Amino acid sequence: MNGRAPPRILIVEDELIVATDLQQSLIDMGYDAFAVASSTEEAVACASAGSPDVVLMDIRIRGEVDGIETAAILKTAFPLGVIYLTAHADEPMIDRAKRTAPHGYLVKPVKLAELRSTIEVALHRRELERELNESHQQIRDFAQRLEMVREEERRAVAVLLHDGIAQDLFAMKLDLGRLQSLARKRGNIRSLCREITDAVVKCMDTTRLVANELRPVALAYCPISTVIAEHARHFAERSNLEVRVTETVRSLQLDEATQLLLFRAAQEALTNVARHARATTVDIALRIDERGLVLEIIDDGIGIADGAMNKPRSLGLLGLRERIKARGGGLIVQRGEASGTRLTVYLPITFEGASHAA
Repeated sequence: MNGRAPPRILIVEDELIVATDLQQSLIDMGYDAFAVASSTEEAVACASAGSPDVVLMDIRIRGEVDGIETAAILKTAFPLGVIYLTAHADEPMIDRAKRTAPHGYLVKPVKLAELRSTIEVALHRRELERELNESHQQIRDFAQRLEMVREEERRAVAVLLHDGIAQDLFAMKLDLGRLQSLARKRGNIRSLCREITDAVVKCMDTTRLVANELRPVALAYCPISTVIAEHARHFAERSNLEVRVTETVRSLQLDEATQLLLFRAAQEALTNVARHARATTVDIALRIDERGLVLEIIDDGIGIADGAMNKPRSLGLLGLRERIKARGGGLIVQRGEASGTRLTVYLPITFEGASHAA
């Protein structure tokens, strides 16, 4: 077949005569029908040893687990295609088979020409799925790299604002204070100096706020719950939202990347609430459960629309989801039963150094 190794076919069939005849027919067609299995255990062992491209799966096989369940097990463990071969074509059976996303469904007795065409289509589809999976992985890798670059840029700008501009403004404030002391007898100059000083102080506060939004300095020395609560307080002042933060973790030793990820999730969620939710209150909770560390943000707004997570304006959440997924966690956005939206982030953690509130 074009000079390449022939596709490898695993046959799962508990009728030996049928299986042997099928194996020989496939070999005559030019396929590598390398093994025959008659049970789930044998099928898994053969697939593990032989790396098949396609499995021809009889639905009725020996043992408590039938062919459909076996196919689901194989597809979870190995990158292969499944073609069902069965004498049963009733609707419930077909519905069960469809849920495993097979590459074909043939009713016995199978014509060899039909079998060959189905195998070739399955092989082509498997190749397309492989390319699609590779593309998805490349996109995930790119998204993660993009987020890393963005964080580095934020870090650099935050450092510039905090250690550069903010320091220069502070020096200007000191100079204005000296100028004000030299002009005590001239009221108009003192008044002007006070106005300039007030403007510089306001500029310093804004600079610190922008720097903190880009890269919270407090992450270096405060628990993540404290950093989120402080951000929520400032956000509530600017947005007229009532933001309530509760946490059942008093202290938890987390690496910087995890803390930053949790902060970004809270930051992105609050921003989306203010822009789209028409909410009045937001509840933020940080706790530990069987999934690990959980951050939950609930608003009382109009609720997220169906498909909103796939819209261009949701790229922030999609980027977060990929970063969280890369660390073994998950991000779930759900519409509330009555109203509002619930965003849940969970990250697996080790429990060393963690203590729980009573």
